[in-house]
Amino acid sequence: MIKLEEDEKIILEERKHWFILLAETFFLVLLAILPFALFVFHWSKVPINLSLILILISIWLLFLWIAFFVIWTDYYLDVFILTNKRIVKTEQNGFFNREASTLSLDKIQDVTMDVRGIIMTFLNIGNISIQTASESPEFIIKGLGNPEKIKEMIMNEYGKYKKT
Repeated sequence: MIKLEEDEKIILEERKHWFILLAETFFLVLLAILPFALFVFHWSKVPINLSLILILISIWLLFLWIAFFVIWTDYYLDVFILTNKRIVKTEQNGFFNREASTLSLDKIQDVTMDVRGIIMTFLNIGNISIQTASESPEFIIKGLGNPEKIKEMIMNEYGKYKKT
């Protein structure tokens, strides 16, 4: 969790939309079903004994489970936090690589919402780009649910911050 200043409070804490996790793990589910399908349709043609087949399938499923755990950890630890003073984006890349970016609300110049594709439109998933005047001119948060509402919340907090 982030360290808050004395008069700072969290307005919004968001993760990527659940569909992003589903899309990333869909291929793993197909790979998990594959050995069972091959075994059922070709069991009479397999010259190896059943014990060896079960061991190989177990090892295969173990590797797929590890891959799922890596994807889920990345999904769960990627978080976007809006406070009344700043925006914090934390991205997990693998198990031991975390990148946290902070943007003060007074550095915001423009906030843009981007929803692309038919599935993303129906599920209301999009990206938010925040233009700044700093060295890295764009602060991008990808895969958020209800990006229009989040954009409005950012702009509201920006307006309140500018008044103080």
